[in-house]
Amino acid sequence: MKTPIRHAFLTLYALLAIPLNAIQGIEERAICKGCEIYEWFELTQEPVESLKTRLLSPAFNPASPSTSVWTQITPFLIPSNHAAKIKLDDILSNVQAFYDLQSMEAASFDKALPQHHTQIIVTRHPELKGYVIKAYLDVQDYHSGKPEYYFWIKRILGAELIRQAIASHGYGHLLKVPHKWIYQLPDNGSNASNHALKKYFILVEEDMDLYDDAINVAFWGSEWVTNEYLEALYTIVTELGLFDCTKPANCPISKDGRIAFVDTQSFHAKRVKYQKLTPYLSPTMQAYWLELIAGNK
Repeated sequence: MKTPIRHAFLTLYALLAIPLNAIQGIEERAICKGCEIYEWFELTQEPVESLKTRLLSPAFNPASPSTSVWTQITPFLIPSNHAAKIKLDDILSNVQAFYDLQSMEAASFDKALPQHHTQIIVTRHPELKGYVIKAYLDVQDYHSGKPEYYFWIKRILGAELIRQAIASHGYGHLLKVPHKWIYQLPDNGSNASNHALKKYFILVEEDMDLYDDAINVAFWGSEWVTNEYLEALYTIVTELGLFDCTKPANCPISKDGRIAFVDTQSFHAKRVKYQKLTPYLSPTMQAYWLELIAGNK
């Protein structure tokens, strides 16, 4: 019998093309937390292929999120009583902050430019301590033809898979990954433009309290990195197929002495870019890393 929770995860995994054997741990965690996914998936039985065609279409841009969109994102929404949501509600109550870079900065979010490959905006707000915001702006096209929430769901699922794997291997003292949630932007009017494509959701993540880029790179090339860290990193990226998590920018060093997985969108890949890390390591650790990845290059 297909229970609502089972139907929910089967649907989400099918939408995102995630192997079925990855479903169990996240499914159990959702059940244990009493996720609201039950009631939402009791309301819809639309076939997966229909959802994929309709919701992930490049032309999908409704006046407001449809019931089917809510069905997808509800399990991942930030709780209404979460401190970050309450603060964001206040910050965004009277502004349309994510129309373009100028409106974002006018709302006191940190200046940021789209990242090279994903075109994602990564920013912070001085009143939202301890959290990072990731967003696509209204003036940006859909990345790879998919609406923003598609990528937020993938990043959340990736983070949960990593969290489960870290716990399973007992690597919590070496590695960590942020909790992530979807936040619905308030409807504060629209800046009419033929070039705008309204976005309805942003991603809220825990700030991993990282060193700046230069210090992070220096750490990776120092004696701070040990066999134990590299073994843990290798195990997780290999087990989960974390395609691009073996370079300092995507697995930076946190001030609490742990490696943080900050890019959780690409997982269950057929290959991992192990060699991205090699040039950043000390000669001794380069030799050990090459030994670990032998046969997986």
